[in-house]
Formats: sequence, structure tokens, C-alpha cells
Amino acid sequence: MHNPDAALYEATRTRVSRRNFRRLPVDPERLERLTALARALEADESGLRIEIRAEGADRIFEGRAGYGMITGAVSYAAFIARDASERTALRIGTCGEWLVLEATRLGLATCWVAGTFRRAEAEAQLGLAPEETLLCVTPLGEAEPELSFKERAIKTVTGGRRRKPFEVICPGLDPNALAPWQFEALECARNAPSAVNLQPWRFDSPDGDRLRIRLAEGKARSIAYVDLGICMFHFVLGALHAGMPGEWSAAPSPHVAEFVPGSRLDAPNPP
Repeated sequence: MHNPDAALYEATRTRVSRRNFRRLPVDPERLERLTALARALEADESGLRIEIRAEGADRIFEGRAGYGMITGAVSYAAFIARDASERTALRIGTCGEWLVLEATRLGLATCWVAGTFRRAEAEAQLGLAPEETLLCVTPLGEAEPELSFKERAIKTVTGGRRRKPFEVICPGLDPNALAPWQFEALECARNAPSAVNLQPWRFDSPDGDRLRIRLAEGKARSIAYVDLGICMFHFVLGALHAGMPGEWSAAPSPHVAEFVPGSRLDAPNPP
């Protein structure tokens, strides 16, 4: 498994969710690159499946069951869990965000979608096995240059790129007492996308050294673990950008994981 690179960190700073696309399929070269990344990510984790489809997005996003939240998309990616474990949901978030940021780096627009799409149509297209669950999808393509009225309205409701203050995401942590790499990693994590921009994660350091992550109270459900995995990947990218490789390891409850700095990084694996 290749390591994430600096270009993905830059993508965390520029990516925004887009919902209005130009009705053009993604060109074969970029689809091939995303498919190759999907296969590499799958090889590291048997609990998930990532599908890249050149066509069919219009049938899963548009129409009454799709609520019209995504329009014009032709191509899409789907993130499928092969079991119901929390770890697999974390991996969907981690690997899915890796692919989403790579799509951003390739000049494609995306939008994490967990509920407002025609699920039965998507499942039929993807040929799900009985034990598989489709957790999330994202359109892939070129967005219209200007935000639509719908996009502006959604941005107003969800707060767009506005994020919770540091003291909410990191209760009890003094930003002035953190190492520079810790602050950079936490800021990159704070910028991670989440369902309805709820940011259902919290960081702390019970032992005064290693940073740990947990779900906010009342957020223990599959999509929250996907959000958590997205956030954990952002943390890894922020730490790498600041010169500190590392990996996530298991942590005692209620924490989900703790970041171990300085360890060899093959992939940003949740525990």
C-alpha cells in the first residue's frame, strides 16, 4: 500500500461538497486512476468494497427517491461494507476519504451521500451480496462553475465549511501547549467533512501525551463511525504535513483509537 502524499493534504483545504454537475461522464484515464486506488485500498482490508462506475449516477440521485439533492452527475463511487462491524465503518470513512481527496486532486467534484439517493437502484446496479451493506456513495464529475440555488440553500443550513471551535472538538486541550505537529493534525481533522456537518468526534489526551479520539455522546451509529474514519484520515494527513508520521492503535473505551507518533506508516489504519 502506498502512503498518502502531500497533494492529498492540499486537497483537504480546497475540497467542498458539490451537488450540481455538468452531465458529463468522468474520462477513462481518471476513472482508471481512481479504480486502481480503490483496488489497492481493498487489498488492505477485506471488510469493504469500493466500486467506481462510469455511468448510472443519474438513476440513483435524481427522481423522487433521490430528493433531487444531486443533479447532473453521470459517474459515481460506492462504498460497501461486507460486515456490520464498527471497524469496517471506520475503514469505509478512511479509505473513502482517501479516494474522495484523490478525486479532488484529479480535478473532480464529489459529495459524501449516505441517505438521499435511490438505494434500491444503487444496490441493483452494484449487485450486492446478502451480507453486504451500501453505506455511502459520492457523485464524481465536473461541477457547474456557479453554485446553484439549492447548493447555496444547503450551505446556509449546514454551515458550509464552518467548523466547531477548537475547544468544542478538543475539550480540555490547551492549543498553546500542543506540539506544532499536534496542532496541525487537529486543525486538519477539524476541517474534515461529516454528515450534516455535525462533526461527531472529540479529541483529548487522558495521559497528557498521546492524542485519542472518541465519538461525541449520543453519536454511536454506522454513519458516525464513517465520519470518524474520515476525520482520522485527515488527522494522519495533517500530522504527515507537519513532518510526523504515525498510525492509529486501539485505545480503551470510550475512546476509539489513539495516534502513535513516529511509527511506520503503510496506511492510516483504524484499530
